Amino acid sequence: MKISVKVVLILFTLIMLFFTIYQAVLGNPFADEVHPVLVLFLLFLMGAGSVVFAFIHRKS
Repeated sequence: MKISVKVVLILFTLIMLFFTIYQAVLGNPFADEVHPVLVLFLLFLMGAGSVVFAFIHRKS
């Protein structure tokens, strides 16, 4: 991978990690039906998957 892709992926991972830690410390103050950590995890999977998908299609 190019350095720019690595930087974006690392920054995205750090931002998602900080949001997840913040949400875990804060808890679920609004009593959401779906816990926010689950939503953040799904968004992280979507973001990481899109980076991998873009990398695979760029090579072919």
